Amino acid sequence: DKVYADGGIWPYRENDRLGGHDPYSTSKACCELVVDSYRKSFFDERGVRVATARAGNVIGGGDFGADRLVPDIVRAWLAKKKLEIRMPEAVRPWQHVLEPLHGYLLLAECLYHQTEGIDGIPFDVGWNFGASADDMQPVQNVVNRMAACFENTKDYEIKSNGPHETSCLTLDSSMAHHHLKWKPVWSFVDALAKTASWYRWWRDGEDMRAFTERQIEEYEAGL
Repeated sequence: DKVYADGGIWPYRENDRLGGHDPYSTSKACCELVVDSYRKSFFDERGVRVATARAGNVIGGGDFGADRLVPDIVRAWLAKKKLEIRMPEAVRPWQHVLEPLHGYLLLAECLYHQTEGIDGIPFDVGWNFGASADDMQPVQNVVNRMAACFENTKDYEIKSNGPHETSCLTLDSSMAHHHLKWKPVWSFVDALAKTASWYRWWRDGEDMRAFTERQIEEYEAGL
């Protein structure tokens, strides 16, 4: 989602300007430019179709990355420490990790089986796989709901010295909805509940491979 240049007042569409204020966002845009260059220079003449996929703010069990909201919430919960967050009012397109993965598989299937696009849209372009409009929520809502799932305090401290971040970042996934028949299965609330459940089971030493496979089956049942 950070591949797009700051300044949009509407959810970003695939044809909006790429860019970014900070180095991380700019690196995302650079990846898109490199892929497009290789597509035009090498892949097109060989009949190889290459696309890029742009997800929203992905959450889900098994994520222990540094400086990521949900893993930070989990670490604060386990350590019984106050959470530190940046920009509690910042709006992001939250989605469970299985949502964009489903979209990626649909896109890969079309790239493999269909030589032409559909309705004038080629498959070998950039595609958004973001959350629905109702699931574009502020950071504070994620903290509050996760705290409720963990029976933990909602107290947090705000980091005031963080890098620049866009206050509102949302994606328009109409192209994937219309041409790939992709749409989110789990709501914002469902995604957070599934995520919190994964970490609770992990904390209790359960069989996480079996639990993860069960969550995948639950997701597939909703397709």
